[in-house]
Amino acid sequence: MIGRPALMRHLLFLFILLAPCILSNGTFALEADDKVVSLLEKSGQDRRVGIWYIFQEKRPELLKRAAEILLTSEDILDQKAVLEVFDAYSTDLESALPEWYVYIDRYLKFGRDEDMLIMAMDLGAKWKESRLMEALTRMAAHPMRKVRTRAFRAMAAMRNDQIIPVILKLTQSGRAIDRMYALEGMREYGDSRLAPFAERLLQDPNRSVKMYAIPGYAMQPGSEGNSYLIAKMYNQEADEELRERVIQIIVARRWGQHAGLVSQACSDPSPLVRMAAFQGARVFGLSQSVSRQLENESVPELRRFGLDTLFYLGNSGGGTGITHILASDEDSNLRLRAAVALNLFRERTGLGSLHYSMRLDPQENIRMECADALGEIGDLSSAAPLLQSMADDGESYAVKSAALLSYLRLPIADKRSGLLSLADRIRDQRFARQIRLRFR
Repeated sequence: MIGRPALMRHLLFLFILLAPCILSNGTFALEADDKVVSLLEKSGQDRRVGIWYIFQEKRPELLKRAAEILLTSEDILDQKAVLEVFDAYSTDLESALPEWYVYIDRYLKFGRDEDMLIMAMDLGAKWKESRLMEALTRMAAHPMRKVRTRAFRAMAAMRNDQIIPVILKLTQSGRAIDRMYALEGMREYGDSRLAPFAERLLQDPNRSVKMYAIPGYAMQPGSEGNSYLIAKMYNQEADEELRERVIQIIVARRWGQHAGLVSQACSDPSPLVRMAAFQGARVFGLSQSVSRQLENESVPELRRFGLDTLFYLGNSGGGTGITHILASDEDSNLRLRAAVALNLFRERTGLGSLHYSMRLDPQENIRMECADALGEIGDLSSAAPLLQSMADDGESYAVKSAALLSYLRLPIADKRSGLLSLADRIRDQRFARQIRLRFR
């Protein structure tokens, strides 16, 4: 049995052996603490590394020091680093730094970097922090639209009714810019209680407010049932941009009950409105309206877009617009696309233009496409023009070859005698040999 003095000697011996390890671990911990704190007291990249170490090394007790940096540092990258650490803590942020929202509230003020303000507001929206509503209300009047929009979006994400008084107060302002801010908010937060106020602003004396009111009202629940309030503005407004906005909203909201208005707008005096209507034609399948306008369209860009719209819809719209482009457009690329369209749609309305352009268009590739289209359509009225093209010694070999292939596709009982007779008459012996080879 070990006596008490001997036991004490054994314990002292063990302490001497273990003391370096105990002291060493404590020193390492102290050195680690000092390292993070030291980095936080520096600037630039060192400070940002220290901010991240708070999360990485699980040192939430230092999070408040980082939060202070958010408010005191002029360096945007420092601010970003703090916000990123807040985000990294996710739902644990509340326990690590219960007053985190106070720092965000104090950070959200004019003069800050816009992207950092957006980042801070997104944190509030992510955790639906209603205690930030007052700060978000401040941001809803920010001079930069992207900040205002994100503020309203953040408030809308919280589904907190406190946003409604904010918007309503702005709608009552005597300043047009405030009423426009209110309508931006309505676009982000649809609520039937806001609809009457948006409706009133549709008739605002300020043109810009009305521009904002159209989409603002359209976003309110139940607006489709009263969509005529927007649609009637098309015929009331002389301003082309307001008419354009009306058509754009009808298309965006897919209000099919107003497709007739979009059809009418395809012939609007304003190119801006016609372009919006052509885009709407793709949604509502208004190929005939587009085709009719192409007969008179004077703007090259709209002729191109209108033709592309017919391709998109897979419908010629009666073919009159395409035919007009083929016969008269100055742009050879557009004439070529028109010939391709008539070929694709097998549009008999375009036969006259195809006959004419196959013979007289100055571009060989267009004449070839016209010849090919005649074979695709397969109408007997094309037999004579195709024979004339093949008999023309001034025509290129490529065009005559295309005409020959199309002629062979026509529903003619006796193609052989007519073509062999042609081969005997023409001077182009190379093409004559090609004809004869077809009947060996």
